[in-house]
Amino acid sequence: MKRGRRERVREWNADSLYAYGLRLLTFRTRSEREMRQRFQLRGASPELIDSTLDRLKAGGLIDDQAFAEAWVESRRRSSPRGDRLLQQELMHKGVARPAIDTALADEADEMDLARIAAAKKARALAAEPEAVFVRRLTDFLLRRGFGWEVAAPVVRELWAEREVPS
Repeated sequence: MKRGRRERVREWNADSLYAYGLRLLTFRTRSEREMRQRFQLRGASPELIDSTLDRLKAGGLIDDQAFAEAWVESRRRSSPRGDRLLQQELMHKGVARPAIDTALADEADEMDLARIAAAKKARALAAEPEAVFVRRLTDFLLRRGFGWEVAAPVVRELWAEREVPS
């Protein structure tokens, strides 16, 4: 609860909870579990939450499969991450495993994604000795969800490019 705000007790009905759900969805798409959690935090009854979620799903406004695909596409475009980290993020959002697997089935070139993710970090580490450069950049890529089999060759490639005189 934010400081200075008193907890308001509100009686929810089907229309008011639906309107609240629509307002949440104007900011970004959300998974069913995220919506359920938000409704629960607001004190809505479980029966009302279920009926509202059914109504939102029937209108095509909540679709975990579409949510997972949009999440993966957005992350790969704006902040490249490996499939492992994307899988963890989606599981944390409450998306079911089959929907996650389908969303990640679109084969993205993990080497290219890792290169894009590591390029800025490599520039920041350019003045470091090889051991520090390799360790920090490898750790960075591993934290971003890329496997060792992807991180190691990308780090070697970026180190080699760094040594080439401009």
